[in-house]
Order: sequence, then C-alpha cells, then structure tokens
Amino acid sequence: TALALTVQQQLGMHGMPVVILATLAAIPLGMIGQVCERQVRCANGRLETLALKAAAAGDARRIERLHLVGLLNFAVASLCTCAVVVGGGTLLLAVLAPPLLGAVQQAGLSLQFSFTLIGAAVLLGTLNVSRGYSLFGAAFSATLLLLWIRS
Repeated sequence: TALALTVQQQLGMHGMPVVILATLAAIPLGMIGQVCERQVRCANGRLETLALKAAAAGDARRIERLHLVGLLNFAVASLCTCAVVVGGGTLLLAVLAPPLLGAVQQAGLSLQFSFTLIGAAVLLGTLNVSRGYSLFGAAFSATLLLLWIRS
C-alpha cells in the first residue's frame, strides 16, 4: 500500500494498474523482509540465552532490557524492510512502470482476478480448520455474488 501511494504521488500515475505494478514489484523486494526476520530471530535467540543467564542470577532488570532489545530488533527489521520495499520499489517502478503501464491496463481485469485467486489459494493452503474449506468457499461465493448483484 505504501509503495502504491508513493508511486502515485511521486510518478503521477493513478488507478488499479499502478496498484498491480506496485504489488508485482513489492513481492520480490519483500523477500528481503524474510532475510531480516531470520537475522532478527537468530539475534533474539542469543538474547534468550542471555536472559536465561540473567534469570539464573536473579537480575530482573537485565531480563527486561533484553526483552526490549528483542522488540527493538523486530521494529528495526520491519522498518528496514519497509524502506527497501518502498524505496527500491519506487526506483524500480520509475524505470519499469512507463513501458509496462499499457500492458497492465489491457490485462487489468484478468490480473485483478488472478491476484484474487492466488490470494485465495495461499489462504486455503494455510487453513488448519476442518471445515475451513467449506467456510472459505461459502464466504468467497457470497462475496462474488454480492459483487455481481451490485454491478
């Protein structure tokens, strides 16, 4: 969302094609977030060892500080990921958006439905509820029915 809004303001492009291009640019850049999260989890694992030592020593203040450092690690990693996605995506789209905008406008509705189906597939892949597929299918069908009735 931040990338789409930034591109709209900085490059003067508007509409769903910009949102689609921003999403396509953000997906590979978002992989950096996975790298940052792995690094933070390793760093926080080391903090856990220090916290266990502090607990054995009865140092509650040190445990509290280590807890806050772990929280700060995640905040910094999230900020870095957001900066890379928005900054790198804006630079990438400044170069790629003008030549791709026409093609995305032509395939716009197909791409919108494709994103919906991909999102639904990912969601279904992560459901652990026994009746999850039925509930999701019913909700998805009801949403499509309401959209069809409104148009």
